[in-house]
Parts: sequence; structure tokens; C-alpha cells
Amino acid sequence: MLDQVASRQHGLVTTADLGRAGLTRSQILYSSQTGRLIPVRRGVYRVVGAPRTWEQALFAAVLAGPEGSVASHRSAARVWGLRGLDADCLEITSPRRSRLAGVLAHVVPLPSADVTTRLGLPVTTVARTLCDLGGLVPSTALARALDEALRSDQLTLNALGRCLSRISDRRGLTHPMIDLVAERRSGAGVGDSALEARILGWLHDAGLPPPATQYRIRVGSNRRYRFDLAYPDLRIGIEAHGWYEHGKRSAFEPDLSRRNRMGMVGWLILEFADHHSRAEVVETVLAAREEQARRARRETARAPARAMAR
Repeated sequence: MLDQVASRQHGLVTTADLGRAGLTRSQILYSSQTGRLIPVRRGVYRVVGAPRTWEQALFAAVLAGPEGSVASHRSAARVWGLRGLDADCLEITSPRRSRLAGVLAHVVPLPSADVTTRLGLPVTTVARTLCDLGGLVPSTALARALDEALRSDQLTLNALGRCLSRISDRRGLTHPMIDLVAERRSGAGVGDSALEARILGWLHDAGLPPPATQYRIRVGSNRRYRFDLAYPDLRIGIEAHGWYEHGKRSAFEPDLSRRNRMGMVGWLILEFADHHSRAEVVETVLAAREEQARRARRETARAPARAMAR
């Protein structure tokens, strides 16, 4: 019985688990003194032979906290794989105040809708994790994590909206995530692939202006095209080519037609794939911006001469 409990709890058992298995206080003390049980936190033990992991340390903090404690905030972000928001720290949310060494504990009564289980750990949902971190992390990192969660189907905008309503109703606050949800409902920011998200992040980290996402343009009277990313003021379109989306003839031929048409009206199209490095992407975009800016200045300088020739 204890082996089954420990296997579900990353090699951990509690005093309550041991009591349910029939062990008395003196037997628990003897087991800890002889090394069969290794004290981890007050009332929490690691069974002999169980490897030590970060997940185990986090679970021990949850088990040692007040009843109803769950992994949350940056620890929950790591459990969910929310890149850019995660950290190695131990962070939990509990309905009552507690003091645990090396643990950042938040005191908030969580509704059941905001709690779930992942990797055997009681943890806040993806929606609640993002909401909890709103205002605590850079907005760009929050937006990037939101987009990745939406693309990977870890989250829906409706679920996030319901979570925000619960928080706003209780706290009476304007939450930083509200604007992001409104933008995503309008179709902005999510992108079609993880490659687009990486490129957006690289351009941001390099200090470049953020490009428009999923930018649509009309050429002539009846042709419409879309760029993954774009700098419309400089007529630069950026395409993020993954093999799955663009490696088939059905996608390749329209791509060629679009490049031809957009080149004819002065757009510069940049194309990147998964093998392109951060440095190559940033350097190419920088050079393209400079070239298109020079071209625009030349066209502006020639405009008066053309007008006089007429």
C-alpha cells in the first residue's frame, strides 16, 4: 500500500499516509532513525531508494503546506512547460498562511475550477497560472507564453476569460491579461507556429520594433496575401517556413506566386526556417530594414524630379 502511495507522490509519504498504513508514531520514528524513511519536511518523508528530483521537492512543499495547497506561479509554469515564466523556485498557494523553509507561499483560497493535477502534482491550471503571473513578469514573456499555450491546445481563450472573471469579481482589479485576451480575440499575436514565436522573441530581444503578425495585404483589385510577420511601413514581409506547413507542393506553388507578385510592388520578402539561428535572423532583418529605408529615401528624393519632368 505504501509503495503505491509513494509511487503516486514522487517517492514521498506523509505521516497521515503512514498512519493509514497502520504504523504507530514510535514505528515512524524508528523507521526514520534507521534510514528506511528520510525526513524531507515536517510530516513528509522520502522512501529509501526514491531518487531526489525538483518535482519531488515541490510535491514535498505542497504536502507540508496546509490542506488544499497546490503548486502555483513560477513553479506551476515549470510544471506546464510555460517557457519564459518558469523557474526552479518552490512556489505554492494555500488557503491559510504557512511558513516553509525555501518556499514562497501565497495565501489565496482557490476555486476548484482553477486547480488540476499534472505529473501527479496538484497544480493551478494553465489559465490560473498565467493570471497569477500577470503583472509579475514582463508583458512580452507573458504574451509569448500565452501564445504558445494557445497553439499547443493547453488553453482556450474562453477558459482564460472565465478565470479572469473569477479573479476580477473577487479582487475588483483590472488584470494585465485582459488586454492580451482582447488582442487575441481580434486575431492578433498568436501566429501559426512556434517558429514565428521564436522569431518574434529574437527581434524583441534585439531591440527591434515588433512586427505586425498575420499581416494581410491586397495587391490589385482581387488578390489578397498574408505574411506571418511584417513591417508594412518598410514593405518587408517575413515568412516562417516549417516543413509541415510549406514543404508540400500545394503550399510551395502559391508561395512562389506570392513572392513574384509582392516583389513587383516593392515588397522585400524574408524567409526563415527552423535551421536559421537567432544571429542570422536578427542580422538579416536589420539589413533588410536598412536597405528598405534607403530605398524609400531614394524614391522620395526622385519624386520632385519626376514631377518637374511632367
